[in-house]
Amino acid sequence: KRESLSVIMPAFNEEGILENAVLQVLQTLGTLSLDYEIVLVDDKSTDKTGEIADRLASTYPKIKCVHHEKNLGLGGAFNEVDPSVQTNL
Repeated sequence: KRESLSVIMPAFNEEGILENAVLQVLQTLGTLSLDYEIVLVDDKSTDKTGEIADRLASTYPKIKCVHHEKNLGLGGAFNEVDPSVQTNL
């Protein structure tokens, strides 16, 4: 069985950098011999971060997106996403 990795990327009002950051992570992970997923956590952004995250998730099967109903901060982003992370990829 191959090793697996879940990368959690919290985002709050990151419309200017989110797509480039995610594509860089995808490119890097694609060079490794493991199964992976990227979980984007939109922490109740007020810009287009959530829309960008949804578009990336619909374009790339290895990306999942979680939207918070309220801003939970960085710690909340990691705590809240646990059920979304797949242990068996």
